[in-house]
Amino acid sequence: MNWRTKIKDLYYTKRKTVAFVAGGVIVALLIFHAGVSVGERRAFSHIHAGYPFPPQRSEGFLPHGFMPEGHGAVGTITRIELPVLTLQTRDGRDTSVRVSSSTPVRSATEESSINNLKVGDNIIVVGSPDEKIPDNLDAKLIRILNR
Repeated sequence: MNWRTKIKDLYYTKRKTVAFVAGGVIVALLIFHAGVSVGERRAFSHIHAGYPFPPQRSEGFLPHGFMPEGHGAVGTITRIELPVLTLQTRDGRDTSVRVSSSTPVRSATEESSINNLKVGDNIIVVGSPDEKIPDNLDAKLIRILNR
């Protein structure tokens, strides 16, 4: 075999290899694209059918209904006259919270007590409506946010 024949064989062999690899890459990309398309269609149809999870509304921190049949308030303590705390809620209203010595108070890292609360603390109160005054709360749990 002369050198021209060897070069031609090498050229055609490399050309076939490159064509084979390029074809494989194209087939792999088509399969990937088909998978993405099918996945998007399924997700789209499930979201609009309400299955398995309906789209969630974002209502901010602790949306209404975060605790079934629960009541609570989020705000800053403006006055402490035990057994009543006054909170200014996020919408600017004042809410009275009745506490007792057995009301658990917690921060992010430790247990606390009612006596450790200060004016200016941001808190979450979970409780039940006061039977006498419906806009007020009887606290079942207080969580301090800024400690």
